[in-house]
Amino acid sequence: MEFPSPQELKELEKKNLLNKADNYLAQAFLNEKPLEQEKFVVKYLSSSSIQSLDILRKAVFHAIFNTKTIRNIDNETVFQIIRTYGYQNIHKCVQFLNSCRRSIPAKMTVFLLNKLKQGMPMDNMELEKFCIVLFSSKNIMNQLNADNLSKKLVDLKPPKEYTWQRESVLTVFNIYAEDGPINILRQIFPDLMPFTCHALLEVTSFDIELLTTKLLDSSAADVLRESDNSSAVQNMSINTNSGTIHSSQIADDREALRKKEEKQKEAKRRYWMEESEEPELEEAVTDQTNKSSADKKLDEEQQFIWAAFNSDPSVFSREKRKSPERKQLKQNLNWSDEQIEGWARVVGSKSKPESATINYSARSPAVINKKNTKSINTSNSANKEQQKEKPKSKAKEKKDRERNEKWRDGRRKEDRRRKEAKQIVQPE
Repeated sequence: MEFPSPQELKELEKKNLLNKADNYLAQAFLNEKPLEQEKFVVKYLSSSSIQSLDILRKAVFHAIFNTKTIRNIDNETVFQIIRTYGYQNIHKCVQFLNSCRRSIPAKMTVFLLNKLKQGMPMDNMELEKFCIVLFSSKNIMNQLNADNLSKKLVDLKPPKEYTWQRESVLTVFNIYAEDGPINILRQIFPDLMPFTCHALLEVTSFDIELLTTKLLDSSAADVLRESDNSSAVQNMSINTNSGTIHSSQIADDREALRKKEEKQKEAKRRYWMEESEEPELEEAVTDQTNKSSADKKLDEEQQFIWAAFNSDPSVFSREKRKSPERKQLKQNLNWSDEQIEGWARVVGSKSKPESATINYSARSPAVINKKNTKSINTSNSANKEQQKEKPKSKAKEKKDRERNEKWRDGRRKEDRRRKEAKQIVQPE
């Protein structure tokens, strides 16, 4: 049995017989041997009909990602897979790249350079998503000579009308490089996926300090929901093969621009958010006598870090990373240097400690080693004696309780977000 060609399917579509073609296609696909199915997948990946017919996209998607039909894969097929499905299924494509044999990632960047030299039939949004998939793959980045690729991109001379593609690839590459903003952000929040970090950075115009503050106060999903009203979305542009056309240049086609923007917003919401709508959290426990052991542990952790910070803020600076005080602080809190310094930056940017509601997404609650805290507690003994002389007012106690409850709620919310994020599967 032979598969219908793309041209035959187009003819059937014109005659309103596409449903029959779908049935025929499904029967042919299911009845053929695995080798023939692989030929089918490769054949339709390279055809234009895959872009326009949902039935083909779904059939090929199922064959690639669910049944793993393709065995003898080459760079051209990988390129077509990422190009076809990377826009809406970044996570699936990254997993696919990471599962490829070593020879594919090793040659993929060379293949990309050759494609750029000729010019690729992609608009800017498609090319950006393609590069995000490529540079999110650990197999690609582990085998990549970053300096060499950067130099080759700069020296590349594509056709004049495709020069913008080289600049787009170079921009995305610099974002995902070892010293780029995504790796810096993942040092503080290691649970975030690279492409999720990219979406979050777009919300804050790549302001890492501002984004860190937002993520400490709320979840990644909440930050992404704010992007609907951000300038990045409001000023979204339409991109073509010849470059970028801004909304001011297409006043005669405002309706088309509006639909394009809505489609891009929906793509951000649907495929970059790591979790669905979170249910309302249970009311916080206000009775301090009924605190759970986990809550008490969080209180001890919070009190300890504030005591250490008030005693000597310089211990939280980057210059003190190898000092005995920093090592003791890391051991007691079970935090990394980046978390300690990030916490101090956020606290330092606030006018009052009460407003720094910390949401530690990178670690589970640390167990305080009381033995090792002895020296720090001793150094703070003078401050504690002064505090004992001045009993807390009711207003102060209430404010402390509210701050502690808000902090614990943030921890519960983040734990729930992380559990749900692991269950997310992003289908076609």
